[in-house]
Amino acid sequence: MRIVFIITFTILAFLPMKAQTLRGIASYYAHYFHGRTMANGQVFDMYQMTCAHKTLPFGTMLKVTDLDTGKSVIVEVTDRGPFKPGRIVDLSYGAAIELGIVSKGITPCEAEILNGSGVTKKDVGYFPDREFIMSSTDLKAANLFVRFIPRWVREAEKLSYRLNQ
Repeated sequence: MRIVFIITFTILAFLPMKAQTLRGIASYYAHYFHGRTMANGQVFDMYQMTCAHKTLPFGTMLKVTDLDTGKSVIVEVTDRGPFKPGRIVDLSYGAAIELGIVSKGITPCEAEILNGSGVTKKDVGYFPDREFIMSSTDLKAANLFVRFIPRWVREAEKLSYRLNQ
């Protein structure tokens, strides 16, 4: 019985995967995690075209499509999350800008697994010196977030200092 299971599992593991599509909510994460280590051991760069998924293997390529606008991006799974019910991917800031969801924060989406379709890591964009064209609403939301986090961190450090005295 064990041998039958092992042979069946081995054969199924090497069969090509059909395109699989996931539907749910996409969100993004950015400034607070920029420069921190991700679950795959790499340092998070919020401008790379990456995403977090709960269970897909690291290196899996996804085509994430915003169902409201029809825009899509190709991202690589490099981290774990999101951990809120109904959300299927957490996009990096760069991917969120490309999709135009920075001001919304979340959006209904469809994520198609592209592994086995010829898409490689070099096909995923990385734009460290590119000037992103953002709407004024997106720019205001991003600026508010950047201003809020340092103030929040300072308050947390003050509280930690008081508690340790």
